[in-house]
Amino acid sequence: MDGFEGHLKIEPISSHKTGNGLFYFILVFTSLFLIIASPASARPEKDLSFPQFIHAKAAIVVDTNKSVIYAKNQDVKLPPASTTKLVTAMVALDYLKPEERVVVSRNAARVRSVRPRLRANDELTVENLLHLALMKSINSAAVTLAEEIAGSEDGFVELMNQKALSIGAVNTRFANASGLPEGTQFTTVYDLTLIMNEALKYPLIKEILGKKECSIATPEGKNLLLRNTNRLLWATDSMIGGKTGYTGQAQHCFVGAFQTEDGLIFTAVLGTSSRNRLWRSTALLSSLITGPKGIASIKVENFISSGKGKVVKLKKKRHLSKRKKKTQPVRLARKI
Repeated sequence: MDGFEGHLKIEPISSHKTGNGLFYFILVFTSLFLIIASPASARPEKDLSFPQFIHAKAAIVVDTNKSVIYAKNQDVKLPPASTTKLVTAMVALDYLKPEERVVVSRNAARVRSVRPRLRANDELTVENLLHLALMKSINSAAVTLAEEIAGSEDGFVELMNQKALSIGAVNTRFANASGLPEGTQFTTVYDLTLIMNEALKYPLIKEILGKKECSIATPEGKNLLLRNTNRLLWATDSMIGGKTGYTGQAQHCFVGAFQTEDGLIFTAVLGTSSRNRLWRSTALLSSLITGPKGIASIKVENFISSGKGKVVKLKKKRHLSKRKKKTQPVRLARKI
C-alpha cells in the first residue's frame, strides 16, 4: 500500500506538470506571434550592399588608406576603354608642357572618335588636347599627344605600360593611347583606383577631371564648349573627378574619386550594360563609406543636362539602355 499511496501522491504533481505544459505552450505561441509580427521578419528589403546588386562585371571601393572596402572580381582583367586616357594624360605631362602647341597628324585625324572631330594640321595646345581627351574622350586628341612624344602610338604605348608598372598597376596593359579595341589590353578595378590616385597628383589633370564645362579655342578662332561626360559632377559636390569609358566589348566603365570627412575614396566599375547602371553602381559603392545620405540618395538616372549647363529633373525615368545607342554624345555648342 505504501507504494500505491506514493503513486496517489503524484497526482498533484501531474496537475502541476499540466500547468507547466500550458505555460510553455502559451510562451511558444506568443514568441512565434511576436516573430511573425516583427518588421525584421517581414520580407526584407533589398540590401544594396550585397554584390548581386552591383550590376557590373567588376567593381571596387577603396578608402584613403588604399584598403579595399568592397570588391567584386577585384583582379579580373577586363578591357579598360577610355579610362586608358588617364595614363595617356600622365605620360603626356611627363614629357610636354601644357602651353606647348601640337599639330594633329593625318593619322590622328582618321582615328574614329566622338565629336568634336579634329582635322589634320589643326594646331592645339597640350592643355586643350588634354581637355578634349579627358572631358570628352576624343580619341584623336590622345593619339596626337602620343605621336608628339614618341613619334608613333606604338612607341608611346611602351611608355604607358612602364608608367602603369611604376605606380603598381601590375595587372594592366595598354595597346594604344585611346582605349579603342585593339590587340591585348586589360586592366582591373583595383589597378584603376591606383591609376586614378596617381593621376590626381597632377594638378592640371585634377583640375580638368573636376570641371563640369569649359570653353577652348579652336584653330579657327572659335570657342568650343565642352561638357564633361562624368555626370556625377552634377549629382554631388563630393565628386573630385572621374573618367568614363565605353566600347562594345568593354561596355560602360568609370573610375572616380570622392572627398569624404575621412579623406579621398576611390571607386571603379567595369562592364555595365548602361550609363544608368554605371552611375547607380558608383553611387552604391560610394555609399558604403559615405552612408545613405551620400550620393546613393540621389537618383542620378533621373537627371539630364538641359543643354544650358543646368540640370533638370525628368518626370519619368529615361533608361539609356533602351535607346538605340548605348551612349548619347553630349551636344556641343559653338560660340563665335
